[in-house]
Amino acid sequence: MMDRPVYTHVQTSMWMRAFMVIVAVALLIPGTVALRSGDAGIATIVLVMPLIVAYSAFVFSTMTIQVTATAVRWWFGFGWPGETIERADLVAEEIANPGMFNGIGIHLTFRGWLWNVSLGSAVALRRNGRLDTLLGTDDPNGLLAALRDASFETRPAAAPQDDTATQGDMAG
Repeated sequence: MMDRPVYTHVQTSMWMRAFMVIVAVALLIPGTVALRSGDAGIATIVLVMPLIVAYSAFVFSTMTIQVTATAVRWWFGFGWPGETIERADLVAEEIANPGMFNGIGIHLTFRGWLWNVSLGSAVALRRNGRLDTLLGTDDPNGLLAALRDASFETRPAAAPQDDTATQGDMAG
């Protein structure tokens, strides 16, 4: 059974898409040269590369982060690759700046695993005895607020207080 999300944010990097499409188009040039040379095997391999790059551009240029009362989930593109951390395993979360030299994508940094589609802020998720996981986002304050209050929907609603009864109790 899946929990109902209390926070969902999708970030898309149009810069990454544009760059990867340019790379894919540039890869077509050696592909057409190889095709004209008559070597069908090489031509096929070289022409498939732009398709892989173009597909990667769309998968790795979109990242979704979802917070529920029990878990934090994130994934690229169509749902893979992605991961889940149970909320019970988290010991702290904070806004972090991984720095531009850490780049974009999924990779290990000195601080932990970084998942992002663009440069900028991230939210670091800390677990006991494990490397941090940094989730790049253009909404770090919203994600942090959701992480710190993700169980608000599961808390019982507070009963409305009657001010006159409270005042009467104080007087008596």
